[in-house]
Amino acid sequence: MTKLLILSDSHNSASAVERILHAESDANAVVFLGDGLRDLEEALTLHPKMKVYAVAGNCDFGALEPLDGLAAFYQVIVDKGNQQMTDGDSLDNLAATADPVYERQGDALMEKIMADVDENTRARQEGRTTSGATLSDYVDYRTYLDYDIKVTNTVSGQQAYLSRVSRDSSGGENQAPFYVAICASLLQIYQKSENSIRLVLLDEAFSKMTSDRIRPMMELFRRLQLQVLLISTVEKSTAIQPYCDITYSIVRHGDVNAIAPFYRLNASEEIGS
Repeated sequence: MTKLLILSDSHNSASAVERILHAESDANAVVFLGDGLRDLEEALTLHPKMKVYAVAGNCDFGALEPLDGLAAFYQVIVDKGNQQMTDGDSLDNLAATADPVYERQGDALMEKIMADVDENTRARQEGRTTSGATLSDYVDYRTYLDYDIKVTNTVSGQQAYLSRVSRDSSGGENQAPFYVAICASLLQIYQKSENSIRLVLLDEAFSKMTSDRIRPMMELFRRLQLQVLLISTVEKSTAIQPYCDITYSIVRHGDVNAIAPFYRLNASEEIGS
């Protein structure tokens, strides 16, 4: 059976279009009825293989012009002439033989990404929210990461996918499977090399999880012999610190940051002091 995805009137909401394309990625074709062609074109940079039929609406004035930047940048990434690194290659050698046009486009892409990242940082500091998809979304792994976990009841033998049973769960309940999926992904990579450092970097770790959920995750990291470097808030440190070999405390005052080793005193040391 042929499945058609019919869309229209997105009106400057490229992120909504992208979410729909992602959710309906098994569609045989997309039919877009206008008033949001620019949104469609931007969203399609993440779904380049989708077959699309589109017409312009009365609000699509100027949208048929080439999308500034994204189409060219995408072409740089997928170009068939791109060189692949071998064991004897180096980044310096590849840079010396790169097409000057692609090099300029790559430099322009990085400038736009960093400007976008800076703007998003300022928005968070000022309590503002950014609307729609931004350029930095295209280099954020979370834009492309998709996973599911099959849960098996060992008593009844029944199976269900986590995505179907976790829709009404709390943030912490949904965050724990994310770390399990990350561990599984990294282990698949690290197990291919006997000398890998098995490094895991986590920023704002376990932000939505309670202590009773954090401790099993830290025990899992240790049992799998993963070397974890994480940044967390003071509220989460009580559950995390006992599993850490080295802990540093970072205190910020204005524009000044202070960092020092953190040691947890045991009961006898506290009484002696």
